[in-house]
Amino acid sequence: MERVAIAVPGNGGRSLEEMALCYAAEFIAMGWSDQAVRDMFQQPFYHGPYAVYQKKGIAFVDEVIQRAKEEHLQRLGRFSLARKPEPEVNNA
Repeated sequence: MERVAIAVPGNGGRSLEEMALCYAAEFIAMGWSDQAVRDMFQQPFYHGPYAVYQKKGIAFVDEVIQRAKEEHLQRLGRFSLARKPEPEVNNA
């Protein structure tokens, strides 16, 4: 696997928000805690998330993490509803 960066056209504010949401959603889906995701945004090693943190601040990052977490929980809920229920066993 190789990382590839692609420039996405768009207005600065909305595209930055979408980028932040994608980062947060990815790591939340991998099971990272809110605090671990928050810490990642504050580490210069992670260039994209760190740029969001620098431009928008920690309050914005916290909002994005909560949105990503809510969306992830909704996806999990839809998945559990989509599964076929087990047949009931009547041992009477």
